[in-house]
Amino acid sequence: MVVFHDAIAPCGLRPSLSHMKMRGVSSEAEGGFSADPILPLPGKGTDAGETLQKAHDAFVAGDYAKVRELTESLRSAEGDVKLAADTLRRRVSVDPMQVSVLLACTAFFFFIVWKYVL
Repeated sequence: MVVFHDAIAPCGLRPSLSHMKMRGVSSEAEGGFSADPILPLPGKGTDAGETLQKAHDAFVAGDYAKVRELTESLRSAEGDVKLAADTLRRRVSVDPMQVSVLLACTAFFFFIVWKYVL
C-alpha cells in the first residue's frame, strides 16, 4: 500500500517530531519536512508512473483540479499505480458526509425562516 505525507507543510504548519516518527520519517529529516512520499511511487520509468508523479506534485502544490484530471487518466492503469492514483483521487474528492451536513443545515435554515420569519 502506498502512503503519502499529509500535505500540511504548504499551509505553514509543521508536523511534530512524534508525528514524523509515527509516519516513518528518518532521523536525518527530523528538523524539516519532505513532501516526497514515504514509499517510492509505483510505476517508476513508465508513462503511468510519470503521470502519477505529476499528480503527486500537483497534490503537493495544491492544484487539486489537476490531480483529479491526471488520476482520471490513470483509472485504466494496473496494480499499484491504480491503487496510488485512487488514493490521491480519494484525498481530493468531496466527502459525502460534508454534503449531507450542508444539505441538512440548509434545510433547517429554510425551515426556521419559513416558521418564524414568513
